[in-house]
Amino acid sequence: MERVIVDLRFNAGGDSRVVKPLIEGLKSRRSLCAQGHLYALIGPVTYSSGMMVAMDFKDELHAILVGEPTGGKPNGFGEVKRATLPNSNLAVYYPTKYFRPISDADPDSIVPDLPVSLTLEDFIAGRDPIMEKAITHSL
Repeated sequence: MERVIVDLRFNAGGDSRVVKPLIEGLKSRRSLCAQGHLYALIGPVTYSSGMMVAMDFKDELHAILVGEPTGGKPNGFGEVKRATLPNSNLAVYYPTKYFRPISDADPDSIVPDLPVSLTLEDFIAGRDPIMEKAITHSL
């Protein structure tokens, strides 16, 4: 069975428009949008626009989310700007927009469809049970 796995576990944010060409490319391959062919890995470092991408994969591409809950709330402030204070020259970062992709709730994180934890023992042994689950999962 053809399957694609996209690892979003270390996507801590940035410009979510960067991934739009990938989403459009995957959409054009209808067989990959069928349930069980596309997996997105998430975890505690999946944050900010990384969470938005995970939600796009789930909602638009029917991806199965595998791993651990994301590191932040999907609803929250973003679009961070920088300003330099005139007297101290200190940089200040501030959000300019509130995002509410989940309008009927305010969950603490995005929860994976297939929860799998990475333990210290796995890490030391060089094992990745989250990736292994995405590779071996069958519906």
